[in-house]
Amino acid sequence: MATSRLVLDTDVVIDHLRRRTEAVNIALAKYDVSITAISHYELLSVKFMSVRQQASLAQILGIVDVIPFDVTASEHAAQLWNFLRSQGQLIGVMDTHIAGICLSQNLPLLTRNTKHFQRVPELKIVSPQDI
Repeated sequence: MATSRLVLDTDVVIDHLRRRTEAVNIALAKYDVSITAISHYELLSVKFMSVRQQASLAQILGIVDVIPFDVTASEHAAQLWNFLRSQGQLIGVMDTHIAGICLSQNLPLLTRNTKHFQRVPELKIVSPQDI
């Protein structure tokens, strides 16, 4: 991978909190890791989380950068939404916003949901198995 930066999707962080994968630990060791403001929101709005999971999430949020959903990301997301709608391939508003942020920053997304995000032209996708 040509970049030293990587964006974590919400699903890989949740898998980490559930101790299902080491992808987040590997990413943190190899890359300058960020999450989107959208994933930040999604993670903080999880209704049921153990004390251990809350502590682990707090640790992750303390060391990653949060990339905002700014005007440029909004423009990318709107263009993406319109394109995907025209193709009958919508991926959901939150994921469209996450993809818009990644596209605006030209950053790859580490996600378990590769089939879903493959609908997004020009988005660089990394699966947990590939990290």
